Amino acid sequence: MMKNLFLTLILIFGLSLTSHNQSFVSDGGEWTSSRDFDVTLYGNNFHTVILTSYPSYPCEVHVKVKFYAPNNEYYRFQLKVTLESGAWLRSEVFYNSTWGEREFTWSYNTDSQGCWGQSYQAPSYLNVHGCEGYDCPVRGFD
Repeated sequence: MMKNLFLTLILIFGLSLTSHNQSFVSDGGEWTSSRDFDVTLYGNNFHTVILTSYPSYPCEVHVKVKFYAPNNEYYRFQLKVTLESGAWLRSEVFYNSTWGEREFTWSYNTDSQGCWGQSYQAPSYLNVHGCEGYDCPVRGFD
């Protein structure tokens, strides 16, 4: 119980630590934005979020989160990227059991929500939930 409380506190205070934000918007409707973070859970350091939208899929936001895993232990994670606009993008639960520089990608279709993905979006917060072990339950986002 105390371990989970401690990890939650680490995440709350680590959410908005950023070092820089980069963006790219083309004339053809493609845009990319990124931000560096410093969020660590179970030694796994989640450090970069990259968002991209392509003209061929204007309502989809493609998300890439880069992280460093220090060991070969089995962990399950779920990510939530909050955008400067207030919208958010939540990943499915995924696992990692390989050490080194890693990345996890997913996409989110905003077509049913007015296609806000075609407009430039920038990440502002990264929230990471996780657990250790093959069948461990990852706490959901409220």
